[in-house]
Amino acid sequence: MKDIENCWIRPMLAKGECPNIDAVNEGILLTNLRKRLYQKCVGCKQFLVELSAFINPQEGMDIFPQILGKKISQEIISRLKEQEWSLKAFSEVFNTFSNSQDQRDIYHSLLTILAAEEGFGFNKAILLLVNQLQGALKATWGMEHLGENGGKVLSHLKEYELLEQGTYRLAPIIEKLIFPLDKNHPVTGIMLSREIQHVDGSVQDPVLERILRLLSTESCIFLPLWGKKGPLGMVLLDNGDRELAQSDLRAIASFVSKASLAMERVHLYQRVGDLMREKAKADAYQYAEKRAEIKIEKVEAVNQLTSKIAHEIRNPVTAIGGLARYLLSKMDHHPHREIVEAIAKEAEKLETLVNQVHTLAEDLYPSKGHFDLVRVVKRTIPHLQSDLPEGYNVVEYLPDEVLMVNVDPKHIKTVLCHLVENGIEAMPRGGTVTVSLFKEGDEAVIVVEDQGEGIPESILKQVEEPFFTTKEDGTGLGLAICRRLIDENSGTLTLESTVGIGTKAVIRLPLLS
Repeated sequence: MKDIENCWIRPMLAKGECPNIDAVNEGILLTNLRKRLYQKCVGCKQFLVELSAFINPQEGMDIFPQILGKKISQEIISRLKEQEWSLKAFSEVFNTFSNSQDQRDIYHSLLTILAAEEGFGFNKAILLLVNQLQGALKATWGMEHLGENGGKVLSHLKEYELLEQGTYRLAPIIEKLIFPLDKNHPVTGIMLSREIQHVDGSVQDPVLERILRLLSTESCIFLPLWGKKGPLGMVLLDNGDRELAQSDLRAIASFVSKASLAMERVHLYQRVGDLMREKAKADAYQYAEKRAEIKIEKVEAVNQLTSKIAHEIRNPVTAIGGLARYLLSKMDHHPHREIVEAIAKEAEKLETLVNQVHTLAEDLYPSKGHFDLVRVVKRTIPHLQSDLPEGYNVVEYLPDEVLMVNVDPKHIKTVLCHLVENGIEAMPRGGTVTVSLFKEGDEAVIVVEDQGEGIPESILKQVEEPFFTTKEDGTGLGLAICRRLIDENSGTLTLESTVGIGTKAVIRLPLLS
């Protein structure tokens, strides 16, 4: 393309370089730039394309006085005013090619100018792109002819609706235009040749004949799109029954070469962006993974220390509690019995606390398996109902279907026991604790609901923190243990409470597909 681009500013041309010049009768124009511009270039489509390729067409016109002199340049500029809308349309397209970072902008502008009357005015323009993953040359976008709009095509260059409507109308054609990336295939062969090819009814190839029938046209033009690293695709143009001059084909070739560079630039920009996003994601993942490892190491160290301390405390506390209970059995009417009772009671509370701290500090990695959660809950309910005080009841609502989950059933049973016990303690005057199980989306949901006094919103979040309790004899570890067990089983535990109505504990566990 370098041999024909910007030919209108070159002082000398060789024979045959300009199809508009008869070298025999007009040979002087090959060496006379002033006459060539005035007599030939102004009426040439390629000249229009090249002039528009300047960021501002006016910048291109500013060179005329330097070459031609003021009088002749004014006449040329006056003649170019007659093609003002075409100049503006091409200029807008080249501006998009230079500045846009969105491939849709590039495709849209390319097809619009090929189908617009102010551009090249083809009946149909269809873009085929190379898809390496599918090993195919595949039609993706299309545009039908845009009639004389008096310059309105400029306003369409940013309206994707027009392109999409064009694609929609051409959809039955586009979906059939897919060809293998095989150099022996006639369509792929045209793309690999890098040469514009004009196909009409005289063609003997059955594939090309089928394309003419598909487009309902007498002739079509194939425009290969190439970048520096290889083929990008091709544009298929419905030419109808009109004849194209050699200068028109050269203008189209010049335009398409600029479109190819724009497409390759955007592809490269997007590829670089993808690589940067992938690297940022990998770096973030690596950073998070490292922090998680450090956190796990710290937690493990704290757990081991806590477990050891709890173990060391448990032995003397158990001895104190055992001795106090033994003394009580021998002190039916002793004057100091109340003191020993207080010692036994506090020792028992301390034993409970130490046991819970030890449980919380242990590595509670679950022994998971595939279980029907309905059966797990159903087997737990009788255990919950067996030791209920008078005036209390546990009611179950279980589905008939099977809800398979990957859990440790012992952990689920422990959590349900804790939550039901909390519900009973929240209802000092008796009541019912309801255990419901149901499917919601791709999760199994267990809801444990009491009819107690509820938890004020101001402390609702605090009750799940270790050692926070509102009970006189509580340790504040029950809910912390429950949350950790559910976490270890890949689920979530949340509390919902309304003062005067009651509290809900909601457990969500992922279902097996």
